[in-house]
Amino acid sequence: MSSPLVIDSIHDDMKFNSIMPDMIAKYAETRAKSPRFSGDPARRSVVETLLLPCFNAGTSRLPSESDPDAVVSVTVTLPNGVRAEIGDFYSALGLIITETDPILFAGRESPSDADVKLAVEKMLVTFGRWMSICAKRFREVPPTTACVMYMGKSLAAIRPSTSSSPYTYQLRVAIFPNLVHGPYYEAGRAIQKSNINNAFRGGPKFEGKSPMQLKGTGIQFADCSETLALLCMFVRNPQSETYYLYGLTIDVDQLIHGRKAKGPLSKSACGNSFFKPACDNCEYVLHAFAMCLAVPGSQEKLGFYYCDLARPGEDNLPGGVLCSDCGKKFTQQQFECPNCRIRWWCSQECKTRSLGAHVVRCPHFYVCTKCGTTEHASYVCVECLQVDGRIPAHYCGKDGQSAHKAADLGNHRPWCEDANNKGLVPSLVAAGYMVQMD
Repeated sequence: MSSPLVIDSIHDDMKFNSIMPDMIAKYAETRAKSPRFSGDPARRSVVETLLLPCFNAGTSRLPSESDPDAVVSVTVTLPNGVRAEIGDFYSALGLIITETDPILFAGRESPSDADVKLAVEKMLVTFGRWMSICAKRFREVPPTTACVMYMGKSLAAIRPSTSSSPYTYQLRVAIFPNLVHGPYYEAGRAIQKSNINNAFRGGPKFEGKSPMQLKGTGIQFADCSETLALLCMFVRNPQSETYYLYGLTIDVDQLIHGRKAKGPLSKSACGNSFFKPACDNCEYVLHAFAMCLAVPGSQEKLGFYYCDLARPGEDNLPGGVLCSDCGKKFTQQQFECPNCRIRWWCSQECKTRSLGAHVVRCPHFYVCTKCGTTEHASYVCVECLQVDGRIPAHYCGKDGQSAHKAADLGNHRPWCEDANNKGLVPSLVAAGYMVQMD
């Protein structure tokens, strides 16, 4: 049995209570010594120049010696080739967990959907607790949310050494916090802005206000927790695959102050009291991900499902997607929103019933059809509004009154006036908007 002062894994139930900050730092340092992590100089630098120095200095960010307005950061290349910049203690901890501490299941058979969801919930709750423990040492407010994401096909079986031993099933999971408040907040935000813009080059742009800002809050794209988790799952231009992406977000403040989670976590302990659905900003980022999944040299889009595990529904488990109206689970692509491509319905009836409510929250609602930036829909195509099920073409007003609407008239009008194309035309709508956004 391991020493009670040592954390072997974030998934160890016995290490949930009586955790001290030093134990978390030691866990990260030990995990980072794995060959896969320590073999990369950049990843070693995440520990040696960022995580441990931050911990010893009692702060989540370190000021840069060369630039008083910047912070110490390390750029790493993720397994899929995407470059990401890590600039704070909590993100560094998330990277180490993501790359060295996958969820493991032992048994003769593959774990059930319920087992997978429970393991993900426990991991996220423990990560939220760890962040709050470290924040007390730093005398800072911890990140307000954290997110876990994984692909539906990432559960891999590891063959046992002997025929009598059980299989081990490994699930690769990405877990990261949102933008932590505290010292050098704007410098941290600049790092996240760089990450998201680099990842989605050639797709939707993130230059304008975010959907949450347009609704009167100050929450920018870079503030959300999904960014780095999504980057770790991001794969460019796969040849032929349907993506099943699952995500879960936790409200850390609700976890710490709303309900004191204690003891080894069970199914009843994990409830939904501190889990929450993705916000409008995060849904827009997921929309960007869906739009980037293009077959090379083609406007064809690949199948993409995002299942938010915090949404209500008894069947909300990995292995399928819930209908956005009735909540029933289905596993084959049915009726999707042709614009954002992250909302689905199991039937035409369900889609018709809830489409009106979805349109005003659809991530594509905020995109200027001409320039692709997220600006408020100041100008809307009236004819598009008359078509049931179509997200109307929107245009921003940043370059003068309806200048972008007038400039796009030649491209949009022939498609809009074609009577044969009126109505629910997923392929044409998706392709038409993608052309304008490139």
